[in-house]
Amino acid sequence: MSSHFVTSSTRSRFVAAAFAGMVLVAALVAGIGVQPRQAAAAVFGVNTTADTVDVNPGNGVCADAGGQCSLRAAVMEANANGVIDTITLPAGTYTLTRAGASEDASSTGDLDISGALTINGAGTSATIIDANALDRAIHVLPGSTVGLRQLTIKNGLVTDPRGGGGLLNQGTSLVTAGVAFEGNHTTDSAAVGGAVFGADAGITDIANGSFTGNSAVYGGGAIATSSSGTLAVMTSTFSGNAGPIGGGAIYANGPSTTIRRSTFVANSADVGGAIHSNSASVTIANSTFSNNTAINSGAVDNRVGNMTILNSTFFGNVANASTFGDSIGNQNEPPGSTTTVSNSIMYGSATAANNCRGAIGDGGNNIAFPAGANSCPGAQSNPLFAALADNGGPTRTFAILPGSPAIDTGNNANCASAAVSNLDQRGVRRPIDGDANGTAICDIGAYELGFMVTSVADAGDTIQGDGLCSAAGVCTLRAAIQEANATVGTDAIAFNIGTGLQTIVPATALPLITDPVMIDGTTQPGAVCSADTFAGRNLLIAILGNPTIDGLFLNALADGSSIKGLAIGGFRLGIRVGAAENVSITCNHLGANAAGDAPSPNETGLFAGDPASGMIVRGNVLSGNTVNGLRLS
Repeated sequence: MSSHFVTSSTRSRFVAAAFAGMVLVAALVAGIGVQPRQAAAAVFGVNTTADTVDVNPGNGVCADAGGQCSLRAAVMEANANGVIDTITLPAGTYTLTRAGASEDASSTGDLDISGALTINGAGTSATIIDANALDRAIHVLPGSTVGLRQLTIKNGLVTDPRGGGGLLNQGTSLVTAGVAFEGNHTTDSAAVGGAVFGADAGITDIANGSFTGNSAVYGGGAIATSSSGTLAVMTSTFSGNAGPIGGGAIYANGPSTTIRRSTFVANSADVGGAIHSNSASVTIANSTFSNNTAINSGAVDNRVGNMTILNSTFFGNVANASTFGDSIGNQNEPPGSTTTVSNSIMYGSATAANNCRGAIGDGGNNIAFPAGANSCPGAQSNPLFAALADNGGPTRTFAILPGSPAIDTGNNANCASAAVSNLDQRGVRRPIDGDANGTAICDIGAYELGFMVTSVADAGDTIQGDGLCSAAGVCTLRAAIQEANATVGTDAIAFNIGTGLQTIVPATALPLITDPVMIDGTTQPGAVCSADTFAGRNLLIAILGNPTIDGLFLNALADGSSIKGLAIGGFRLGIRVGAAENVSITCNHLGANAAGDAPSPNETGLFAGDPASGMIVRGNVLSGNTVNGLRLS
């Protein structure tokens, strides 16, 4: 057991701790010895970052002239093996150096994959495939099935019209999980898919992805699909991509496109700053669009086919041409194409009449703002949400605030649809009784506020498991935790306790947190917190205990929980994370008062127990504690 100490006693010693690397990484066994070829699947362990070829593809041995197993050599050997193989790619930067584009045997230019192959990296910040502007990084050939996990593909450059600056998928199936695409480009005037092009009738499936700074001259700065390709995107972020003609992030064609629980920020195009679609059927659910720009249709444009938008949030998107749709555009070309919006927030620019373009079907339970002659369907009310931020979950969201007209005004049937699946963008379950009126109704938009703590009292929940936070007519923090524990799935806990600083004083230990939960003190009216700076910080929820009990304790069943914007002091352990994984602790004062200028000591501010892998600790004040600021075990 080891300990790490972070202590100070003044506001000036603010500590912003960022631990992205608390991940237990399994040892990777390098396959440098002779591996006899077998008729079964093979696992090739890469042990060099050099870009070298295999000396004898098909002999079952991944080895270059020096006996090392390079990434290129492993691909060549897998291609020759003819069965489902796996390449283990350790941390490192694998730069392609063998010039010669448009060759499909993987000996020069990109890595051509012609079979069934999975490539497993060690994380997007650790394992990097750098195409070095020689070619795209990966070409999935017809008939192939490929999986990519936990790596980054960057600096692809394609000058021919085939497209796919980072990856060209002509295979049967491409599945990526936790893959980042950065700075990939196509330059031919007819090329699409700056990062990924699904060129044929196969499936392109993207989960937990990140697309940043990619571009294509024709369209689909990040992703494009052909007229026969199917696209599914889940829990991914698209930022700063450009597809000058259509679809700054996505140019969708083909029979089916599904986009769920994803965020699009600052993408740009002539038409559809984030998405331009010719796909026959498009579903967008639980997604967020912010600051995307275009001449026509600032965020989403539907030219051909039927598009359904559910529980999504649009804010600050801009169409530069007057009356051409800041948030959504429907070209209705050919006539009969439809765009229907339900349970969504469309917050456009100052010109209300420019918010939507064309005929937008009203599926009900929408909010359109600003008020006036707003061209989007819905109630014209200010939705009241905070700035785009990490509010838990894999992508950034706009948190709706107490008093928002979006709270408990959605349609539960839409939330129960397969596309929404009774979840919000973060993965918080829907519906939750956010206005504490005794009826659980899902919120409008991509964010579900959750149980609303309305009192500093300490009473327990009256009926645990009924889906309602109620303790003698109010919702307390203790009751909210009890109710969250009693319901299956990730819950959220927000605060709306009067005005100004509010202090909760538990008489006994708060309940052990035994189910995923997102506790957010910045939802208290007037609270402000950025994990990147102390400037302007204003925490307004304090939890004050005594040294015989712990504060908030997350056990092994609370994987994926987050705690944000609380001042916690006076406890033995302010926050205790047991064996829970992928926990986020951000913007808290642990051992300092809410203002951050005086001690409110715990014995230990934050205790992270075993194994606590994947934990992120960022933007916290760990100060004034009597033993440890931070203790890692």
